[in-house]
Amino acid sequence: MPDISKISILYVEDEPELRDHVTFALRLYIDNVVTAANGEEALDLIALNQPDIVVADIRMPLMDGLALTDTLRRKYPGIPVILCTAFTDTEYLLKAIELGVTAYIPKPIDTGRLLTAVRQAALPIIQKREIQRLKLEAIHSHGIITGDNPAMKTLVGQIAQLAESDYSVVVRGEAGTGKSRVAELLHRMSDRKARHLFTIDCRSRSAEQLEGELFGRMQGRGRPSTSRDSGMLSEIDGGTLLLDAPELLPLHLQERILDLLEKRTYIPTGSIEPVPCDLRMVALTSADLDKEVAEGRFSPNLLMRLSDAVLNLPPLRERREEIPAICRRFLAQAADDLGCVCPEISPEALTLLQAEPWPGNFRELKQFLRRAVFHAGDVIAADDVRSNNAGVNNVEAKDLLPPQLLKLTDLEEWAIRNAMQTTEGKKMQAAELLGISYNAFKDKLKRYGIS
Repeated sequence: MPDISKISILYVEDEPELRDHVTFALRLYIDNVVTAANGEEALDLIALNQPDIVVADIRMPLMDGLALTDTLRRKYPGIPVILCTAFTDTEYLLKAIELGVTAYIPKPIDTGRLLTAVRQAALPIIQKREIQRLKLEAIHSHGIITGDNPAMKTLVGQIAQLAESDYSVVVRGEAGTGKSRVAELLHRMSDRKARHLFTIDCRSRSAEQLEGELFGRMQGRGRPSTSRDSGMLSEIDGGTLLLDAPELLPLHLQERILDLLEKRTYIPTGSIEPVPCDLRMVALTSADLDKEVAEGRFSPNLLMRLSDAVLNLPPLRERREEIPAICRRFLAQAADDLGCVCPEISPEALTLLQAEPWPGNFRELKQFLRRAVFHAGDVIAADDVRSNNAGVNNVEAKDLLPPQLLKLTDLEEWAIRNAMQTTEGKKMQAAELLGISYNAFKDKLKRYGIS
């Protein structure tokens, strides 16, 4: 038997004594019961705060139950309606059925029968809320949400809403903000979770490699000579494709991906026969794709097709109030990896960590805390933060300036070395910090002899 105590009911009845009697009976089981004397009053109350279920008499002044139900079906189609009446006229019953009422209760009202009808109407509502609760719990358990940041509260609702849809999604955010985690959650919480989840990293492959890896290459009589030649799309049917850094794709490959999304088929390179492929695509990017479109480097049609929904992940510096909770999570994980007791962290140390800019976001904070757990004792103190963080983020703005007036090429080399130092040699992160593509960054590393 479902627990109906947390649902809300609007009971509409013009007879005061009957209204009081039924309301008393409903409130024995349901915490939130609101009453109205007629349909017009009921509509005003519904507009203020939509109830889960409406129970209404049919015969009332000003606006009767049938007119109220008709209005609700147009304005609030998701609200179940239970009608009550002493009249057994077939015309009333047929009209009620035509309007799609959830149940019909004859007068005099048997409260037991009414409660049974309410429980039946409430069951889908309760089940939907439980599914939503489990979704939110799953998101929290993956460390996506750790506090009361308004932007993150909005994000968690968006993830839960989008998960079961087939919307294409763009996840935007700086390096280390957790874009991949969000994308994986969208897959794991979707109806596609039993199928493959593949990631294409557009940073680390040439255009030819990407095209072959995705679409495959046909040889001989139009069939792949080996499974390796068949392409990722031949295995992902029904699953999800994560496209990481799509702004690096050449335009001709962008057009092939757009064609795939529009037609749900693709033609392997070297073939003329289309192959069916149903997939959901999630794009992960740190770039401004609108700017990429404006500068002619990204297809406006592909951006439109990818952007059924856009999720924005705020950087860690905009979530400073969450840093204590995030630190405790990362410290527990690091201690578990080392097989040691999780150290405490002092308030002074947390204050220092909250003051840091963290350009590498969660990834950088996690790596710092892993080092701190390795070196610290029972408590991570402020001195531990200063010593472990020296020379990376714990510097003043003036220390980030070049030591002297430099030539443009020297200044570029200085900026690249600084980015590599800040990200502890992580090239992809350094490229994102400097706002250039990974391939361009690798060329510059080679030019300046930086390894």
